[in-house]
Amino acid sequence: MSLPRFIEIDGRRYLWREIIERRRRQIAAHDAAQARQLTLFDLKDDTRPATQRTAAGRYAGLIRRHHSTRRHDPRRLYRHGGR
Repeated sequence: MSLPRFIEIDGRRYLWREIIERRRRQIAAHDAAQARQLTLFDLKDDTRPATQRTAAGRYAGLIRRHHSTRRHDPRRLYRHGGR
């Protein structure tokens, strides 16, 4: 089955190829307008390790460091005379 040559919109017939051409021009005009938009600041690459790039990753790193540097002393549990 071949593609239709015409499309009917609101009771009017349009050539399908003209609709396609207009859409291509519309997209090209939009792309050209976007290319001219200025940036507010220079973008810089984030050189931090992947785990440090988010707040959750930085927080998880702090928790891990805290638990790895803290030594477990079983006598701390019985500080008050074994009560």
